[in-house]
Amino acid sequence: MKHSRIAALAAVCLSTAAPGQEATPPRFLNADVHASLPGGRDQAMGRFSPGARYEALGFTMLDLIVRAYGVRDRDWVLGGPPWLGIDKFDIIAEVPANARPAAARPMLQALLAERFSLAVHNDSRPMPVYVLAAGKHPALKNSAGGASQCTTSGRDVTTMVCTNIGMEQFARELHDAAYDYFDRPLIDKTGLTGGFDFALHWTPLNQIGTRTPDGQSNDTRAFDAVEKQLGLKVELRNEPVPVLIVDRVNRTPTPNAPGVAAALKAAALTEFEVAEVRAHKPETPFKYATYDTEVDILGLSLRNLISEAYGIRGEQLASDAKWIDTDAFDVIAKAPRRVPWENMQVMLQNLIEQRFKLTCHEETRPIAAYVLTVRKRTAQLADADPSRHSDCRRSAAAGGVSYSCRNTSMAQFAERFRETIWSDVENERLPVADATGLTGAFDFTVTWRPRARPNPAGPGHGDGSQAGGIPEASTPTGEISLFEAIDKQLGIRLQKEKHPMPVMVIDHVEHPAEN
Repeated sequence: MKHSRIAALAAVCLSTAAPGQEATPPRFLNADVHASLPGGRDQAMGRFSPGARYEALGFTMLDLIVRAYGVRDRDWVLGGPPWLGIDKFDIIAEVPANARPAAARPMLQALLAERFSLAVHNDSRPMPVYVLAAGKHPALKNSAGGASQCTTSGRDVTTMVCTNIGMEQFARELHDAAYDYFDRPLIDKTGLTGGFDFALHWTPLNQIGTRTPDGQSNDTRAFDAVEKQLGLKVELRNEPVPVLIVDRVNRTPTPNAPGVAAALKAAALTEFEVAEVRAHKPETPFKYATYDTEVDILGLSLRNLISEAYGIRGEQLASDAKWIDTDAFDVIAKAPRRVPWENMQVMLQNLIEQRFKLTCHEETRPIAAYVLTVRKRTAQLADADPSRHSDCRRSAAAGGVSYSCRNTSMAQFAERFRETIWSDVENERLPVADATGLTGAFDFTVTWRPRARPNPAGPGHGDGSQAGGIPEASTPTGEISLFEAIDKQLGIRLQKEKHPMPVMVIDHVEHPAEN
């Protein structure tokens, strides 16, 4: 059960390397590198921990190159075959105990060179980026001094308070805080020097169109906020940037060394040092916290515990035992040493199997899913340029959201759809399946504007200013749902229906004995 495709974890984001890398950086130990098994994987972020197990599961070669070399934008990787953004690989390896965080990138670089014969070189090319520019009348107050920092808070309206902040740092902070608006890097071209104190307020993209009980709309977009509140501008234009050119890469990695699988299994932590599993007391508040060495979960159903441990969606777990949804449990456990979340999940799996006497198997069953089908008339898709990397990106569009794909098949679109834009589908984390029957790859863009909806958090804090000045990909008029946009703009239907999908079926489960 631990090696089931639907239980596999995915994707790891390496830590940022510090300046001054070691002259001879350590290498991963006992590295297992192979092509990923077919089937969608939900990407999860992992951590690089000295002496721990490193896992990057379901990463494309483009993902791995971006992380290995710290490339700021996927489009800044040029050259190489189209499969760089399609084929997925699993990497499982030991991190040497003496490895430093600064060694994360060079260790992955060495692995890709050794196992895929990857060779790259640096260059500079004009590429589309967002530029932070000074307007005619910047409204910035010179700082009186203090720590240089920005703090961000808020749900329906985001507030960023910055003190003694320079524009270069502010561009980085704004890009990360307003990530839903920026599909490309933001660089400073204001020419302003020194530090400034200011506050900035904007509406997150997924809250645009929400309405407060008094009927006011939350629509202060991030780009408008920068211009109206700070007197600066955010513009999309071509600027020379550092790019990475792929000179050579093999599609098939070299075989693993003999005994690697056994060595990794022997080195992995599989059990918590101490663990308590008990029925949740109703008067105890809910809590979910995981640390490098601890798990502290209070008030979760067994279905949710299994979903967290095995990295599967709740609807992919089938059981006749109704209490796995109604009864709540507490899990408090401690690992003997610091481990990444991927290793923690294996330990949590074993704990659940032992304490709940859980046994199960995998089979294919029809479950609720979003299914892509072609309408009676031909789908409105352009044939792709086969020389370009396969990729999709989400961005802010005039009055809504845009999702553009290049050299992408419908099966890849279905997989990326759920990874990227599930939050626009009534927050239902359902699997997405391709039933279009279309072959080949396409270039296309779909743009939608969610209909205004009540704000569940109560009155908003937006200033009600009108939107404008957002770089646009395409601009349908009026409010249009994601379903309608895919239908009208692509000639494809996205419908919720039953569809055969991999499911974990529980054969036996018991309430845990009291500790």
